[in-house]
Amino acid sequence: CQNCSTGTYNEEVGQTECKDNCNAGSFINSDKTACDECAKGFYQDENQQSTCKSCLEGKYNDQPEGKLESDCKECGTGRYSDQINLISESNCKICAEGKYNDEKGQTSGCKTCLKGTKQPEEGQSYCDKCIPGQYQSDTPPTKCDECRATTYTNQALQNDCKDCPASKTSVAGSTFCSGCEDGQY
Repeated sequence: CQNCSTGTYNEEVGQTECKDNCNAGSFINSDKTACDECAKGFYQDENQQSTCKSCLEGKYNDQPEGKLESDCKECGTGRYSDQINLISESNCKICAEGKYNDEKGQTSGCKTCLKGTKQPEEGQSYCDKCIPGQYQSDTPPTKCDECRATTYTNQALQNDCKDCPASKTSVAGSTFCSGCEDGQY
């Protein structure tokens, strides 16, 4: 008996030659007794191969027998993956509160919301601006707070409020300071 040569297999006893019909989306197992389909998370774009190729970081393949690298789909926005061979988008990691990811196929984590922005939910692709009268100083940035009384901000995207000058005041959440009433200072 002779072993099947590279790129061929034989799953039946008593055959006089080996088969060479293991096509893309499949691989010849290690003992050359079968042509098996590539599992989810893998693909094979060449014929007569002994292994399947991995879907790389930032991607997943939820279908068996992948024939092209493009069968590996990118993790969506609000997600990322630093692992290979994922079989579902649900295996892609979700961005935590205070973080976001605005691009598909990311491999190195999520971005932190910038100064004066917030994201109170997981798995998001953007951060919301803090509006005038609000500021953001949390870590992670999950909410905007109103400026306290006697402080204000008249701009969006702030991480602090300004104190009202002497003889002026404001109520919580103010975008400006007003003069004190008669009998006040």
